[in-house]
Amino acid sequence: MAIHLDLDSGRTRAFCESPNPADAVRTGALLGLQGTTAFGSASLAFLRFMKGPVGAGCLLSLSVLLWIAVPFAWAVRRLGKADM
Repeated sequence: MAIHLDLDSGRTRAFCESPNPADAVRTGALLGLQGTTAFGSASLAFLRFMKGPVGAGCLLSLSVLLWIAVPFAWAVRRLGKADM
């Protein structure tokens, strides 16, 4: 997920770019260890947009879960339709 802070209006907008699982885990670990100093102003904007560390953790966890569950479900569906 990319965060954009509009300095003129002071609003924060998010662009939905789901990070791959490795990036999501790395981002969550750095935010957990270093907090707001992990990525400078980007981490402040991310935490402000997600309403704090709990929201950010939920989003990153959901991203990792979807990266695992969606390909698995897709593969099960494809294999179920295969003529074997």
